[in-house]
Amino acid sequence: MSRQEEPPSERRSSSSRTVDARQLWSGGAATAVVAALIALAGILVCRWLFNIPILAPRQDGAWGDASTAGYAITAAAAALVATAIMHLLLLTTPRPQMFFSWIIGLATVIAVVYPFSTTAPLSQKAATASSTWCSAPPSGR
Repeated sequence: MSRQEEPPSERRSSSSRTVDARQLWSGGAATAVVAALIALAGILVCRWLFNIPILAPRQDGAWGDASTAGYAITAAAAALVATAIMHLLLLTTPRPQMFFSWIIGLATVIAVVYPFSTTAPLSQKAATASSTWCSAPPSGR
């Protein structure tokens, strides 16, 4: 009898769901590395290729200042937080992927819109927002 044919009372509940934590967290770690590299690449492309002094003064050059590494680390940390959220949702909620998509999607919208609330020039706001969008953890978009 397939899952669809089972009576609702015999279906496994979300509390009996098993999660392969090793695979989930190794995927999260790989995503963290990719997110950090995307953030770094986005900053370098904006500063070097387009000559937009994003997140650092122009005189700091393409590599910027110490905050460049901080943004890459922040992107990696965001991927690990997303992994933790997904793990929690997998263990506790029905339709965890739907909730994860909403949570990460809305968090990404907030992070992308935030630079536009600053007093920076429009080119820097757009470059920061696009770097944020590109380094966001995958959410099914």
